[in-house]
Amino acid sequence: MPFHGSTALRSLSVLLLGACSGRPGVVPLDTGSGTVVPDSGVTDYAEDTGADFAWNHFEDTDTGSVQPDECDALPPLPAEFETLKDFSGAEDFAIDGEGYLVSVDQGKLTGQSLSGDTKIIAVGIGSTAGVGILPNGDYVVNDVGRGELVRITPEGAQTAILSGLNYPNGLTVDSDGFIYVSEQSAGRVRRVDAETGNYEIIAEDLYNPNGLTFSPDFQTLYIGSFGGGTVHAVQRSGSVWTEPELFGETPDGNSTDDFETCEDHAEGQECYLADGGLGECLSTDDGLECTLVLDEAACMGRSEGDSCRTEAYGETLDSLCVEGSDGVLFCATADLDRLEACLDLHTNQRCYVDGSSGTCKTTWEDVDICYLSSDHSSSNDACDGLADGDECEVQDPITPYVGECESHGSNTTCEEPWANSYSRGGLDGINADVCGNVYVTEYIMGYVWRFPPEGGDADLVVETGASWIPNMHFGNGVEGWRSDVLYVMERSRGRLFGLRLGVEGGEWVYQQ
Repeated sequence: MPFHGSTALRSLSVLLLGACSGRPGVVPLDTGSGTVVPDSGVTDYAEDTGADFAWNHFEDTDTGSVQPDECDALPPLPAEFETLKDFSGAEDFAIDGEGYLVSVDQGKLTGQSLSGDTKIIAVGIGSTAGVGILPNGDYVVNDVGRGELVRITPEGAQTAILSGLNYPNGLTVDSDGFIYVSEQSAGRVRRVDAETGNYEIIAEDLYNPNGLTFSPDFQTLYIGSFGGGTVHAVQRSGSVWTEPELFGETPDGNSTDDFETCEDHAEGQECYLADGGLGECLSTDDGLECTLVLDEAACMGRSEGDSCRTEAYGETLDSLCVEGSDGVLFCATADLDRLEACLDLHTNQRCYVDGSSGTCKTTWEDVDICYLSSDHSSSNDACDGLADGDECEVQDPITPYVGECESHGSNTTCEEPWANSYSRGGLDGINADVCGNVYVTEYIMGYVWRFPPEGGDADLVVETGASWIPNMHFGNGVEGWRSDVLYVMERSRGRLFGLRLGVEGGEWVYQQ
């Protein structure tokens, strides 16, 4: 069912403003007459805070929030676009208040202007999958290799704000300066205090959450799925966040919602979850569905860290009592020695089991265990004695699944049910405009899609003819970066596609 947002989605309490002030000859598109800033109803918060940065707000009136005229008369699709060459081709980028596109290039946080000027901000940066800018001008990046959220000053000083993240990917900042980071491998999103590193989990049980962006009023967070072709929405009222709700799905997306693992099963029988993991077939209005059920009974009257026994794959398993996200103890579906090997360690740290080295990884139950190099062969062993196309079962300790044997030359592997989902539905970049429309990039296909403010079906904005388009951002009106143009990065060639959409972006920007 499509998501139907509140009227707040249609209100525009935040609007990206600021005339394009590009230097002659460096603007990507004809600047025309520039962006018109209304004479009334706009508050410049930089005057109050003394910061280098501010949000511009339309103030509510007795008749409701102001609506830009362009929301009712958007240009027809497909959108026109131009190509800008010789950029870094990074996984993600941001445009700062000096008019530099900032990204990580060969271990360096680098800025590049439209005129070709460059600046090196910091060195020694690991592999990243998210870049943002804080209200005071500091940069923030997701360090994928270390599982860290790192803050970087304009002078290059680096501080790890938060560690132990499980493949941190999408990243955005709200109007209060809080950081939001998606953990793709853990299926959750955290809201992080940029000063203290304190966090709260505001969304979980998501399928490969990737790109993050806010509605224009910063009351709804949109979360794209890499491989599911879906966008989910999480709304907030004060400090309370709703459960993720399906906002929309791209055509021919590969959502895992319809993956059937309880066919020919009895109620209560063990099954495989659609996105990997063990569950139990339970009755619903739509029949039996594979549902995650944590074994809380085995830890009744016990404490965290006590030994327990549970069932997995039809056998008894010695394990430990661990605390779930809701504070309830359950007996983890993991070997005791693997659990103990990662006690007092962080995700992605080195661990050892019986002399064999591994890495602490998070299971489908959100528990860290020691994942050994020998575990990687499980998808090959599952097809021993089976033919191409046969059903197969992988008892992987991190993400067990039932799949299909697929031949690759002389080798046959058990492919996950979502194995081919990255060719369609691999949503990566995500942004919203001031009208509340939500845009996503389809990473490998080279498509950009647009969802209406109420969600539902997506329209094709443009087919770029390129693959590897991981991210996009509206310009901020500084040094030629037009606020009514959506800039899409092509990673494989280091190019930007500038999509003229006839409407401005809803992101925060620096003020000149």
